Amino acid sequence: MNILSNAFKYTPTKGNFVVSVTHDTKNATISVKDSGPGITENTLPYIFDRFYQVNNHANNNFWEQA
Repeated sequence: MNILSNAFKYTPTKGNFVVSVTHDTKNATISVKDSGPGITENTLPYIFDRFYQVNNHANNNFWEQA
């Protein structure tokens, strides 16, 4: 649920996000794509750590430049 909340929260006005589900006989995959600023590659290993938050200073500059 948090991933949907973040997609909505960080997608800019008039941006978009898409949720899709695919499945086969054994697995289901849920995919979320959005037009928000994203996160840096060096923070990817930590995104599923409990209570981990990306430092938002870089993202704040994104909104000022947009």
